[in-house]
Amino acid sequence: MSDLYCLGQLLSPLTAGVSVNSNDEPAGEDEPAVLKTSCVSTGHFRATEHKRIVSRVEQRRACTPVLANSIIISRMNTPILVGENAYVGKAYPNRYLPDRLWQTSSADESLAITRWISFVLGSPDFRQRIRDLATGTSGSMKNIAKKDFLGLVVDLPPLEEQRRIAAILDASEATIRATEAVIEKLRLEREGLTLRILHATSGTTPMTLGDLLEQDGGTIQTGPFGSQLHAWEYQDEGIPVVMPQDIDPDWDSISVRQIARITPRRAGDLSRHAMVPGDIVFARRGDLIRAATISEDHRGWICGTGCFLVRTVGGTINPKWLVLAYRGPEVQRQVAIDATGTTMPNLNGTIMRGLRLAVPGREQQDKIVQIVGAATSTINSEQAKLAKLRLQHQALLHDLLTGTVRTCA
Repeated sequence: MSDLYCLGQLLSPLTAGVSVNSNDEPAGEDEPAVLKTSCVSTGHFRATEHKRIVSRVEQRRACTPVLANSIIISRMNTPILVGENAYVGKAYPNRYLPDRLWQTSSADESLAITRWISFVLGSPDFRQRIRDLATGTSGSMKNIAKKDFLGLVVDLPPLEEQRRIAAILDASEATIRATEAVIEKLRLEREGLTLRILHATSGTTPMTLGDLLEQDGGTIQTGPFGSQLHAWEYQDEGIPVVMPQDIDPDWDSISVRQIARITPRRAGDLSRHAMVPGDIVFARRGDLIRAATISEDHRGWICGTGCFLVRTVGGTINPKWLVLAYRGPEVQRQVAIDATGTTMPNLNGTIMRGLRLAVPGREQQDKIVQIVGAATSTINSEQAKLAKLRLQHQALLHDLLTGTVRTCA
């Protein structure tokens, strides 16, 4: 049996922080820091997302530390992220809320436990209800009014059932966190393996990327400029256009989560930028470590604005090896030194062609790719497991919080 309550009847007052002057330097555990809005993301609290408060005057102004057994809510954010919230289990006395975040907890733990409320607020259905409350004239930033938020209605099950639901969902989340930790460990191991392998070939006589491509018969070209492909031409359906933000900064892959697309006809106009399996797409501005090989799944996609397209044709270069080498510390040191631009680093064709690489023979390149690929396969297996666990967790959230499945005493 459940009863209907407004959030205002269940929650303690929503407390916000204040805006203080800070810098992007990380703060020690005992040093004061103001949280970034990004500290609340995908339902989790990350205390590492903060900015150090330097001035003693500003330190005195910071007044809302993170409390144990609380919920932090993003009251001002982008249309997708507004209302993002997370449970905080322990106190962080030197981490302070900014004015864009609220903190709350249960007003009465004998009526509604904070942990159960946090699962309700973080459930997909309720998150959408929160987003629907957001207002604002800016298309990029929305706000939630306290009155509207506290007026949301929830089904409140008996206290013991709340505890059982929270325990089940806590166990589910713990399994997800453990799997995420395994993946992170495997990624670090792969990174170390890659560095060791690249270091082992560092004694090879270096070549510039330009000479290597000339020897191979390959090419390097810049993606279309903004005057050739306008932002208003992008749409939700059609041929994907790969831009720097779509290239994974951590590994050789492309994300389609927010990728822009154009019509097939427009893609035909840009056919010289169409990619084929074995091509490599590099970011030429922003985060310059981004590079990825093109697979059969990406055939016909367009190399977008802000990218280079490298094509190897002679068989002397394994594209996946070239991505590994480019992401390695030796080449990235050159990139950091040679990149132009003060606010956003950029590469041009001359700089790109002048990058020097230690180039082993094709057989050794293939062996390097095979060894690192085996490590990647293990990571992919764990990521598939993680995706399944997350789907199961979402199903549990829905079934338990809607009462579709009731827990037994």
